[in-house]
Amino acid sequence: MASSGIDFRCTICDRKICAESYPCTIRNRHAYVSGISDCVQKTDQGMKCALVCSCGEYVGEFIACRKGLKYCLDLEKVRRCSVRSSEHIDAEGVCPHQTTVALQTEFGASTLSRKLDCDGNKPVMNPTVCGEEARKEDEIMQLKQTVAALEQMVQSMEERNIKKFKDMCGTLLKQKLEIQRLQEIIWALHPEVDLNPAFSVNTKASYFASASARSFGDLNVDED
Repeated sequence: MASSGIDFRCTICDRKICAESYPCTIRNRHAYVSGISDCVQKTDQGMKCALVCSCGEYVGEFIACRKGLKYCLDLEKVRRCSVRSSEHIDAEGVCPHQTTVALQTEFGASTLSRKLDCDGNKPVMNPTVCGEEARKEDEIMQLKQTVAALEQMVQSMEERNIKKFKDMCGTLLKQKLEIQRLQEIIWALHPEVDLNPAFSVNTKASYFASASARSFGDLNVDED
């Protein structure tokens, strides 16, 4: 049987951060390894070079000063899985982060293989399912970004429309005040004329009551 190793995976997306084939040293809630998976990218953050998973989760730092072990993984961002190699492992049916325990039965050499998740409380997933879940997460993230952009555009349009509406209301108010001023002038010159108190800029209402207009001699106001 081959020697056992340690497998590290992202706590968010369950992608493999470091395989058991890389040397590893664990010290003070950090794991120092010599290699990382392709899904991890190096990102400059000031004085340090951060390691970021493809899902966007920070998983550790790149430390070139250490010989051999040049990657420092944060054990709060990655989870550690013990892996025991066995000739009974079905390479196509068992995920790399699962362990297969061989139980000897009382009838002899027959073994019972049982799939166990490394944390003991998470469902077993094969690589195909893991890839499908990652693809769905990427699609959901893109949709969320599209929705956010549309919301920002709608908000900007609403702000512009509100400004236009306020400008229009101001113009209508000025026109209504001007009409009321002219009505008061007419009333001062001709007190007998009954002014319309319910003038509205939204209708084609006349400025004078029709009965009064008919009774006021030569002053005639047509309703359009």
